[in-house]
Amino acid sequence: VMANRITQVEIENEEQQGKLDVSLQASSSLREKCAKEQTEHAQLQKLWKETQPELLLSVLSECLEFFFTLIIRQARLSSLSMRQRMAKLDIRPYCGDTWTPDSLSVLVDW
Repeated sequence: VMANRITQVEIENEEQQGKLDVSLQASSSLREKCAKEQTEHAQLQKLWKETQPELLLSVLSECLEFFFTLIIRQARLSSLSMRQRMAKLDIRPYCGDTWTPDSLSVLVDW
């Protein structure tokens, strides 16, 4: 009777050990996945912090362009419209590689 009980406990112990091994493997896998996700999250946050000002500037630029185009259309200022289209032309190929536009002149064009 005692030998049967010991055998039964050993079998249960082996089953529990198998379950423990599976759980430990799953835990290890989840920890690795979590670490990868945290690394990727940190990289995305860094990228967002770096590109957020550019994105905001781009959105602001598009909004201003739409706003001024709407004003020009409403006021029917064709000469101003032509001037605005001319200001958008890219003249860098004609100016050489070292030429960079002055921000003040760009703002004055607007």
